[in-house]
Amino acid sequence: KKISKSTARIAKALGLRHLCRADFMLDQNGVASFLEINTTPGFTDHSLVPKAARFAGMTMPDLCAQLADMALRDARLPLAVDPASTGKRADHLELNSADLG
Repeated sequence: KKISKSTARIAKALGLRHLCRADFMLDQNGVASFLEINTTPGFTDHSLVPKAARFAGMTMPDLCAQLADMALRDARLPLAVDPASTGKRADHLELNSADLG
């Protein structure tokens, strides 16, 4: 939870929207040190974002539609997908790959 909150604060401070991946390193005492933030994380079937989305109950098409809809909403354009077509709609995504084990 602490790393998720730190990531959200860092992303907000940098003006990032919707999706990013932050990397932290834990020392032998469990103290987290921030390493970097990636604004274009991988989307292959073995990448952390799709794995975290699956863990959160989202399919890859739902994830992509959600990201497209949020970008269109930011640009004030019509949504790419009818929001009623899936129950997974939000202003941001919080996918925590730390829960993957």
